[in-house]
Amino acid sequence: MSIFFGFEPTSQGQFLYNFNHLILVFFVIGALLLLFFGLYAKSDKGIRITKIVMASMMALFEGGRYIFLMVYYSRFYGSFDWVGRIPFSMCGIMSITTIFVLYVSAFRKTNGRYMQIFYNILFGCALWGGILTFASPQMLNEGFAIIHFRNVQTIFIHIMLIFVPIYLIKIGELQVRFINFWIIAIGYLSIGIISMTGSQISSGNFANALYIDMLIDWNINIPFPWHLPPMFLAMHLLPAICYSVFEIIYRKKNPQPTESLTKTSSSTGLNTAQFSRAQWLILGCGFIMSFVLHLFISSLLGPTPEASWLGLLCLIPLGILAGSIWFVHKNTQKGEHMPYQHTV
Repeated sequence: MSIFFGFEPTSQGQFLYNFNHLILVFFVIGALLLLFFGLYAKSDKGIRITKIVMASMMALFEGGRYIFLMVYYSRFYGSFDWVGRIPFSMCGIMSITTIFVLYVSAFRKTNGRYMQIFYNILFGCALWGGILTFASPQMLNEGFAIIHFRNVQTIFIHIMLIFVPIYLIKIGELQVRFINFWIIAIGYLSIGIISMTGSQISSGNFANALYIDMLIDWNINIPFPWHLPPMFLAMHLLPAICYSVFEIIYRKKNPQPTESLTKTSSSTGLNTAQFSRAQWLILGCGFIMSFVLHLFISSLLGPTPEASWLGLLCLIPLGILAGSIWFVHKNTQKGEHMPYQHTV
């Protein structure tokens, strides 16, 4: 038990681009395959129980991580920065979001438009965040054994970030269509805003909100906060490729003419295709306004902040973004409450 929960550091070796890294990757792939074929419940009750169990396991590990850090820092450093230990990183935010989505969808009779937005964010942000993390597993704490709770928790959470969106596709609750790719931009902007908020109120650097370590190592200096737009665009590359592949597969399975390509479902898809030009304009303006305001407020607070609750000002763009989405969906055609229709 001392190896699993102990506080004394135990060397475990390196896990970056070596044989240990390869073993870890194969383990993750094996775990994903085991989950994919092992969780085979098809009834509504079985799916609901599966979601609750997955969410509860993730919540248990996340809560355990926080308790461990609280005891560890209180014991060895005499104090605990509870704000700085809140998971404001990209994967931390997606972990909390995944838990929330699993619980809510488990207790809802139908998964409407807002759940579909969250589902797409999990696929476009959480899944790829998990994959990139294992591609460069610097998240592992090399001061503890690989079987220590901190590392087991990290590995488990990131596996779940990859698996949950795949599971939602498997059970037919998420259909990946390129027409919904705009949601990924909403997701990454929201993550950036929350990460910046956490960085400003805790003096941390969550999700490279204040600077990008890799660029500093390469002696590339991009003034703050102008490193954010290129990083934002770069994060869309892999999801864009994946959405394109899914769209090609969908169109090959549904070779109808473009004007009549319609998909009706009460549990998958959004009525994005039914948005009017005015609604797209409102959504676009809300997004641009949020992004610009995000950069403006960040530049005012600066790249080397002292811990201050003024960082909560960074949440203002998130309110504008959420408000524009709510307004657009609230004013969608009345037919929106019928089964969703995709007309591409």
